[in-house]
Amino acid sequence: MGNTGPAKAEPGVAAGPFIQAKQFYSSKELAGLPKSFLVKWKGLPEPMRMSQLCNAETAAQLNAAGIHVIGFGIPKGAESRNSNRSIEADKAVYRTPDGYNYVGIKCGLDVSATKVTSFAYRLGAAIPQDKWKSLSLPSN
Repeated sequence: MGNTGPAKAEPGVAAGPFIQAKQFYSSKELAGLPKSFLVKWKGLPEPMRMSQLCNAETAAQLNAAGIHVIGFGIPKGAESRNSNRSIEADKAVYRTPDGYNYVGIKCGLDVSATKVTSFAYRLGAAIPQDKWKSLSLPSN
């Protein structure tokens, strides 16, 4: 986890080895939410819960690695899902105070899609500012 910046990579692709998470953070975040919220959240469609959990886990993992993440998302069409409740993406995007970068993620969830059971990430290239608009990334 010593790497705190983007790796050099082909534009648009996360590169380098995957870093396996040693602990998961999204469960702690969920535990701190009001029970009434959790009841409603568990009633959301499974794909939505999967996205929310994996997004929260990615931001938490990057922050724990010393990368000051102020936003994270997986662009439409940039992820793959499979029947064993996992999400993989090589073109997920995180934002820091210095701009946007690509990150690859592998996020596995339990049978009920309410808990992260495996997670790995790899840092990718910085996204040039002239590409932000075409990727629908806010400039402010």
